[in-house]
Amino acid sequence: MTTNNRYDRLNELEEAESETPLLTDEWIQAPDGSWVRSSDKVARKLAKKGKLKSEPVPAPKAKPARKAEPEQEPAPAAKPARRAEPEPEPKADPKRGFFARRSAEKERRAEVERERKAELERQAAHERERKAEQLRQAELEREREASRERERKAEQQRQAELERERQAEEERQAELERQRLADLEYEAELERERKAELELERARKAEEERERKAERERLAAMERERKAELERERKQQAELERQAELERKAGQKRGRKAERERQAQLEAELERERQAEFERAAKAETKSPFFSESDRLLARWPEATSEYPSEPEPWVSTTSWPEDEHEYEPKHEPKHNATPYIRLSAGQRVTQVAIAVGLVAATLLIGAAINWLSPDPDRLERPFANSGEPGESLDIRTFTITVQTARAAAAVQSGQSPQDTQGTWVIVRVRLTANTEPTRIGYAALRDRAGNTYLASDRLSQPLLDGKRTFQPGIPIEGEVVFEVPKDALDGLTALFAARPEMLSLDAMASVELPALTVAADQPPATLAPTEVRP
Repeated sequence: MTTNNRYDRLNELEEAESETPLLTDEWIQAPDGSWVRSSDKVARKLAKKGKLKSEPVPAPKAKPARKAEPEQEPAPAAKPARRAEPEPEPKADPKRGFFARRSAEKERRAEVERERKAELERQAAHERERKAEQLRQAELEREREASRERERKAEQQRQAELERERQAEEERQAELERQRLADLEYEAELERERKAELELERARKAEEERERKAERERLAAMERERKAELERERKQQAELERQAELERKAGQKRGRKAERERQAQLEAELERERQAEFERAAKAETKSPFFSESDRLLARWPEATSEYPSEPEPWVSTTSWPEDEHEYEPKHEPKHNATPYIRLSAGQRVTQVAIAVGLVAATLLIGAAINWLSPDPDRLERPFANSGEPGESLDIRTFTITVQTARAAAAVQSGQSPQDTQGTWVIVRVRLTANTEPTRIGYAALRDRAGNTYLASDRLSQPLLDGKRTFQPGIPIEGEVVFEVPKDALDGLTALFAARPEMLSLDAMASVELPALTVAADQPPATLAPTEVRP
C-alpha cells in the first residue's frame, strides 16, 4: 500500500535494490588525505586553490532488503552510476601524512557519528510518527467506539421507545378487551334482567290464566249446580204430577153420587157468577161512546154454544169412594156455558197495541240503560291516573315525580360507539322524590294517540329503572329515561310512571302529556346525562 508519509517513502527507497547512492554529492580527498563532500565549503575552497583531486564516491553499505509484500512486485534495481576515473593522487607530504590521516579519521568518525545521530533522530522521528499514528488510530478507535456507543444507546432508546409503544398498545388492547368484557357482562346482565322480566310476565300471565281457569271452573260448577237444581226441581215437579195423576185416577174410581151432587152445586154457582159478570160487562160497555149498536147486538150471551173453546176443566175430587170399581162407567161431562165474548173496537185495539209496543220499547230502553250504565271490569280495574304537564309535580302515593324536559334523537352515545335505531329515541328527564318509605320506579312507558304503549328500552343502561338504586324519602334524584318509539309517533306522546308494575290496576299512576318532538337531519348522537342527587 502506498502512502504519502515521507518515512514510508524513505523506507521504500532503502528497500529498493539499487546501487545508486541516496546522496548525489561526490566525495573528494583533501590534500591531507581526508575525504570531504563536493558540496562542502572546504571542498570549494580547496577546489579554488587547485589542491583537490577527484575520487569515486564510495558505495554505501547495502542494507538487507525487507521481505516484499505478496501483492507488490519488487522495484527494479537501479543502474549503477558511472564512476569517475580517479585522478592521480599527488604525493603526500611525509610530514603531514600522519596528521592528515588522523584528521580524516576524525572527520570520518564524526561523519559516522552524525549519520548515527541522524539515523537515531530519524528513528526517533519515525517512532514519534508511529506513536502519533497510534494515538491517531487510538483516537479514531475511541471515536468509532464512542460512535458505536452512541449508536448502541440510540438503538437501545429506540428499542425502549418501541417497547413502551408496544406496552402502551398492549395496555390499550387490554383496556379494549376489558371494555368489551364489561359490555358483554352488561349485555348479559340486561339479558338476565329481560329474561327475569319475561319470566315474571310469564308467571303473571300463568297466574292470570290459572285465575281465569279457576273462575271458569267455578262458573261451570255453578252452572252444573244450577242445572242439577233445575233437574231436581223438574224431577220433583214430575213426581208431583205423577202423584196428582195417580190421585186423579184414584178419584175417578170413587163413588159418583157425592161427586155429582157437588158438581151440580158448583156448576150452579158458576152459572150464577158468569151470568152476573156478563150482565155487569154488558151494562158497562153499552154506556161507552166507542161501543156501536152492532157491538151491542153481538155482545149478547150465547146460550149453550160450543163456539167458544174456553170450558172449565173437570174438577178432581179427593173424596173416597166405595169399592165399586166394576160398576163405574166413564161418562162425558156436560159442557158448561162459555164465558161472554166481548169484541173491541178498532180504536181500542189500536190503543192496546200502542200501549203494548210502548211497554216493550220502555222495557228495552231500561235494559239498555242498565247495561250501558253498569261499569265494565276494565273501567273498574283501571289505575288512578294523576295527570299533569311538564314541570308540574305529581304525587302518586309512593313518590312524587316531575317531568322536566323531553327530547328526541336518531342515535344515543353509549360507551365507545353510538346506538342506532330503526325508530327514534325519546329521552325524558325526570325528578323524583320518595314520599314516606324507600321505593323504586317499577313502570315507565310512553303511550301514543293510537293507544299503543312503549316500555322503557332495555338496550341501554337505565340507572333509574334497573332496580339497583333505591330512592330514599326526602332525597330528590334527577335522571333520564330512554324510550324507543316509531318515527311517526313523536306527536301526542304521554309519559306514564308507576311504582309497581304487577299492581297497575287500582293503583296511582302519573300521566304527563309531552310536547311535539322533532329530530333534525344532521343532529349528532345524544349524550345521556348522569343520574345524580339534586337539592
